[in-house]
Amino acid sequence: MSRTAPAQPRSSARKMRKGVIAGIAGIALLAGGGASFATWSADWTTSGRISSGTMSLKSSWQGEPISHWQLNDADIVGITKVADLKLVPGDKLTYRDNITLSAEKRAMSVNLEPLAPGIVGNLQGVTYSVKVTGPDFERTWNGRESKPMSIETRAGSDTAMSVVTTFTFDTDADNSTKNKNLTFTDAGIRVTQVANAN
Repeated sequence: MSRTAPAQPRSSARKMRKGVIAGIAGIALLAGGGASFATWSADWTTSGRISSGTMSLKSSWQGEPISHWQLNDADIVGITKVADLKLVPGDKLTYRDNITLSAEKRAMSVNLEPLAPGIVGNLQGVTYSVKVTGPDFERTWNGRESKPMSIETRAGSDTAMSVVTTFTFDTDADNSTKNKNLTFTDAGIRVTQVANAN
């Protein structure tokens, strides 16, 4: 005569099945990569502040504006404004200035080039040129020529240079140029830093 094991209570059997299902689900989750495990790690970092420098051109001369002008390489006397000067064919009117290129105490490559002035008026036969002279360079741009000149600034020191802008009244100007005028703006030079190519 055989004996059968006593029946388990239904609630216990139900809990056992839930536990088995949960265990299987956990194993499947681990196998699928859904869980993360702690591993060793190390960091290397740095901190600091980055600042930009500056570059500027400044006039070194003082005094009245008329003192910067010359007519045919001689000082202008008797007038206080160059606009009151009356030119005749063959005259050469120049503006001279000493300027300083400051480049934040570091060496850099820069291009010098002339600025084409804005000119309005009805006086024909006037040509324009710019001459720049530095410690080891010199360049004159005439008319529409604008090819830049490259120079190297020195680390820890400014670059001094002179700039001469010249307006020449053509010697062949005829009677049609009498009692005419010309107004110009922004005659001079531009300095452009040459960016490092990395």
